[in-house]
Amino acid sequence: GPQKSGTSGTQHSLSFDGSDDYVTLNDETIPSSNNYSLEFWVNRTGWNSYSNYNAILGWGNSGSPKFQVSYKNSSGTFYFGGWGTDYDTGIQFDLNTWYHVTVSVTNNFAEMYINATDTEMNKDVSQVIRSNFYFGRTIEQNLNLHSFIGLLDEVRLWNTALTQEEIQSHMSTELTGSETGLDGYWNFNEGSGTTLTDQTSNGNDGTIVGATWDDDVPTLTTSSPSTVLDIVTTNSYTASNLLEDVMYYWKIVAVDDDGGTKESSTWSFWMNGENSPPSEFSLVEPLNNAVLNIFNPPFCWEESTDPDIDDQVNYILVLGEHIDSLTIIYNGPYMESCFSETMGFVEDNTVYYWKVTAVDLSGATTENNGGYHSFIINTENDPPTSSTLVAPLNESIQTDLTPNFYWTEAIDPDPMDHVSYTMRWWPMGVLPVIYSANTDSNSFTPEENLTDNSQ
Repeated sequence: GPQKSGTSGTQHSLSFDGSDDYVTLNDETIPSSNNYSLEFWVNRTGWNSYSNYNAILGWGNSGSPKFQVSYKNSSGTFYFGGWGTDYDTGIQFDLNTWYHVTVSVTNNFAEMYINATDTEMNKDVSQVIRSNFYFGRTIEQNLNLHSFIGLLDEVRLWNTALTQEEIQSHMSTELTGSETGLDGYWNFNEGSGTTLTDQTSNGNDGTIVGATWDDDVPTLTTSSPSTVLDIVTTNSYTASNLLEDVMYYWKIVAVDDDGGTKESSTWSFWMNGENSPPSEFSLVEPLNNAVLNIFNPPFCWEESTDPDIDDQVNYILVLGEHIDSLTIIYNGPYMESCFSETMGFVEDNTVYYWKVTAVDLSGATTENNGGYHSFIINTENDPPTSSTLVAPLNESIQTDLTPNFYWTEAIDPDPMDHVSYTMRWWPMGVLPVIYSANTDSNSFTPEENLTDNSQ
């Protein structure tokens, strides 16, 4: 069966702000045996700059070993534990992307799976004190120091150590709450209130503090997603009319003449018959037509995604003084903190144009929304150039008492700056009267006659 996204209004997640939002659960909710599993869906929407570790959920005591899944800022990866149980998975935790995480514990040794991929962790968690169970915040006392910024959904707590095959079989399926071995199940679909209801019969409800409801949810199937395509007597089948860019799960049920059945394991595959280009995205900084007073402007843009499975998106940033002669100054993956190694690419008093193109592994491209953007580098105000007098000629004799005055235009090196002029004239004398007039052009004609027979 194909995956189906949750419908807004019926499917929800919780959003945590990294400051004072969390869900607290009773200590009795934490498994007491040495074999158990914790799984959940998570989407990081920011990062808490107060600390290198942003705790997503877990338990333990402050200053002692922890059973805790976190985001590590310095490496951008999923991280486990603390105070002796530390482990960096090395798996990137990208922004605005849903990930499925499972920690499966066998005889007090924990394995961690990201999207059902084994991270080879194998950490001893026998010394972790089983108290202080939180979603969305750190176990430490200072909440805004280590807490998580993002969305959380579909948290499940099992009293068995899940295998990789078991994780794959139900990670993208909503549960009913009555599954064997399920001690706690929070599907986050309340959509209102401050109680996070345990969908099992164990009553392990959580209390929501500050966190807010959100309609952004991972893509899941219902608890009974399978569709019987056909009944065959051979060991092969050809499906038709499958959907593009959709994950499918499949299994086989063998049935004998007496009604006995045996199910296979569940496998998955992704339909990708043709390459799709990266999604639309927009430029963020510099703002279009902005005036900047720095020589190393940062370039920022939204992240584009690619619907094709395992496809990657790189970005080509071009910059120049003319649209028809732009130069590539960056070609690489998305940079959350913007591309800022720009010293030497710009000069003062210059208009620049730039754009970004997203490119996938197959060469399909998507340009940023709105096409080329421009900005101006103007670090300080520069005076206009000098004007040269043109007419009347020096020491000439004028017969018109209202002569036309001309001079060359002054040029201002600051882009978009406007030059105006003040003209002054006076007759020769012991105490001359100085006349003046303001004009936006490089010419002027007096309204009144000048004094005849005067210099």
